Amino acid sequence: MNRARYSMVPLKIVQVVTVIGVALVIFSCSSSGPGSEPGNSRQQILMSRARAVLGAIPGEESETPANLIRASQLYAWLQDPAVMQRIIMIDTRSSREWSREGHIRGAVPMKFQEIAAPENLARLDRDQRIVCLSSTGHTAVQAASVFRWLGYDAVLLEHGMAGWMPSNARGMMVVDVENGMARRYPVVMESGQQKKSAGSAAGELAPPSAEEFETLAEAARELMQANVFKKKYPFNHIFADDLYTRLQDPAAAQKIFLLDIRSQNDWQAIGHIKGAVHIPWLELGVAGTLEKLPRDKLIVVICNTGQTAGQVTPILRMVGYDAVTLRSGMTAWTETPHSRESLDLLKGRPEYLEMVVKGM
Repeated sequence: MNRARYSMVPLKIVQVVTVIGVALVIFSCSSSGPGSEPGNSRQQILMSRARAVLGAIPGEESETPANLIRASQLYAWLQDPAVMQRIIMIDTRSSREWSREGHIRGAVPMKFQEIAAPENLARLDRDQRIVCLSSTGHTAVQAASVFRWLGYDAVLLEHGMAGWMPSNARGMMVVDVENGMARRYPVVMESGQQKKSAGSAAGELAPPSAEEFETLAEAARELMQANVFKKKYPFNHIFADDLYTRLQDPAAAQKIFLLDIRSQNDWQAIGHIKGAVHIPWLELGVAGTLEKLPRDKLIVVICNTGQTAGQVTPILRMVGYDAVTLRSGMTAWTETPHSRESLDLLKGRPEYLEMVVKGM
């Protein structure tokens, strides 16, 4: 009798252990859904870096607000040999534009799709600031964002070489802005008190660890090596006319998520596209914000000129979202206070041409 009673003890222990084990498995499965980030997983590293980069886009108080520099600022840097020792200009335009239209003296050519290639990264010094150049700034913003993702100090020339010298790209940019001023697609105006932003000040962007760098570099190469011309949205841009047309179709509009990252003041004073969700860019770096974005819709990122949204778009794409930038931002949608300002910046100055070199 006693032997039978004692023989049951191990069986009961086994049953209890089994039940606990099953419960742990169920709990583990229930807490590792699509939005979760398992410890040390690739997605966790990517999401953590995305929050860090987005939360470190500098504001108006910075020497380089939104990581942008204007042509006048770059020209002043070029006159100072001490400053030039601390920067490197990376020009991602085509070889034809580089040689025929000309390039800024001292710039280094680098193919846009290959900026994250190991051999190109090896050419960069982390103690130097990278100034990214492109035809209109719309690809330089993506290059700068990728460099910052990888731990480099990178900024970009606002409006690109279009703001530096006469070019076909300058004409394209002018058309973007003038079309917005002429068409004046509808916007929604909102009144009321400005809400306080959850991300009010940019944080310092620390470089990734050596272990994280390999994962981040792999994601960057996957993003950059895709054929930009064969994409549905080349260079990850959508034009204002295309977006407007799609929004008129209820079925197509259901597949689009409009993400407006401008300041609260611009959101209210200038107005926004109907249906847009307002999340100022620094708030994208707040824990839990990115996870609220839909993964089953095309995210159209909107800012004033496309130069800030263009930095957010590649980050979203590297963490798995289908995102594009509204090319030239709200200035391509309607007339805004930034419209005239952009047109003035696109005129350039005669002294800038003194720094242009043609040929290889």
